[in-house]
Amino acid sequence: MHLLKTINFPIRFIRKMSSALAPPITVRGMKKLDKNAFKKEVDVPCLRLKSHLISIPDILAGLKAQTIRLAKIKAFQYLPEEPGMRIAVFDPDKVAAWEEIDAKDRLMELGVSADAFFLKTIHFSWENWTSGEILQAIIGDDGPNVAGFSTVGHIVHLNLRPEHDAFKQVVGEVILDKIPCCRSVINKTNVIDNEFRNISYEVLAGSEDLQTVVKENACTFHLDYAHVYWNPRLGREHERLTQEIPSNALMYDVFAGIGPFAVPAGKRGCTVLANDLNPVSYDYLLKNITLNKVGNRVTAYNLDGRDFIRTVVKDNMILQWKCNPNASIHIVMNLPALAEEFVDVFRGLFHGSESDVPADRNSLPTVHLYCFDKTDDPRGVPLDRLDRNIGWKMDRHAIDRHFVRQVAPSKDMIRLRFLLPWELLTAAREETLVSSTESILIREEKDISG
Repeated sequence: MHLLKTINFPIRFIRKMSSALAPPITVRGMKKLDKNAFKKEVDVPCLRLKSHLISIPDILAGLKAQTIRLAKIKAFQYLPEEPGMRIAVFDPDKVAAWEEIDAKDRLMELGVSADAFFLKTIHFSWENWTSGEILQAIIGDDGPNVAGFSTVGHIVHLNLRPEHDAFKQVVGEVILDKIPCCRSVINKTNVIDNEFRNISYEVLAGSEDLQTVVKENACTFHLDYAHVYWNPRLGREHERLTQEIPSNALMYDVFAGIGPFAVPAGKRGCTVLANDLNPVSYDYLLKNITLNKVGNRVTAYNLDGRDFIRTVVKDNMILQWKCNPNASIHIVMNLPALAEEFVDVFRGLFHGSESDVPADRNSLPTVHLYCFDKTDDPRGVPLDRLDRNIGWKMDRHAIDRHFVRQVAPSKDMIRLRFLLPWELLTAAREETLVSSTESILIREEKDISG
């Protein structure tokens, strides 16, 4: 297994390559990788000059703007047979003659003449181009753009579009060869819509073994990418939330996965009860708790989310309130496609146990709910959906909304942070609930009159 950070690699075709320095045109449309097809020879303009001239800032800046930019080809090369001399290697599309060198006048002031300009034949091959440059040459400027990919340990994860189908094999072969430590290249074949949130995929190149190890936020995570959910693009959010929750807090992680919130929170000193329905995720959660030495602070469960809240969370919360009425309690619900449908469990969770729930709102649980905000969603905007699902008119001013990331052009992942009102937690299931603001006023009036 490889221990790697999760990284997002852009392979967009950011700039059009110099035509002279691009891979051979004959590779266009290649369906199966042939590295030998990338060999070519180019007569490249060069300038011979003394080494110390390159250290002069204005000359260096002028030359660098026009010199070659290719892997394993140095723009400024030593001349072994002439100590103290260097050659500047130019991009043929930017410099074709001495007169086209931007720093020419400054160089002439220092004794460099047109006699120092010459052509040199350079042999190019597969090693001189990046994966993006190679794929651009194969697919073409007008072809479907391979927009980028993510790495999870030794796995490179692509999201190719249907128009890439003809090039899938060669795309996989190129990335397998070019990306350091890559042993498996996979392509997502469907949206993540199954019960356990693991991806449907096809292996394009390399090993079919998707058991790997990643490092994120100073924690190490083992996982089997074929059977658990892991998104490397959420690393910043994992860090943001665990830093936001106080280090002495009690945290309930309802959809914990393999532990990207639970483990670092435990490392910071939080007491964490972490749950996941997927038995494979649960096994890796246990393994990651042990691996990161947080077993004294993080406890794992393998339950349905509602069952976890109705039993484990409820009982533990009552116990915590009895031992520490001022405890800081946080409930994390990171299942953006479905989590909002689980909030109905909070209504009446403590009905019949009202005396166990502290009246001080600072002791009430804070929920961190992840969901999607999608343009023209027929279900309505996230706050309206929250009211409908929870059976309660939430106070809009008491809800913090945090942008997490853009999932698609018209779809954002967001996090809603809000307190669970005392009246909601203790209400009978069939009650018609008033708004959060009204309920607080009613309870305050009762406290005054009582």
